[in-house]
Amino acid sequence: MIFFYYGNSVLVKEAVQKKAVTFLKSYSSGIVQGWDLREAGQIERLAEELQAQSFFGEKKLFIVQGALATDASELIKRYIKNPSADLELIFQEE
Repeated sequence: MIFFYYGNSVLVKEAVQKKAVTFLKSYSSGIVQGWDLREAGQIERLAEELQAQSFFGEKKLFIVQGALATDASELIKRYIKNPSADLELIFQEE
């Protein structure tokens, strides 16, 4: 599942935080990880994580920032064509 949040308001930040808390309540062994694609090497690392298959079926929530400020469009297109059932993505943009 993919979620998009846009804006530099407290409400956007609270919505993302609430989504993360709800995720961890639903999947107590789930993994929540933040990604800032404006940092060097993060697009490549995220691409590897999106392609990796979990052996144990652990649920993951990735909170991705900076996708609009970088050239991550190809990465997003590839993921949308072949999403993982064990991964939820939140794109948070300012």
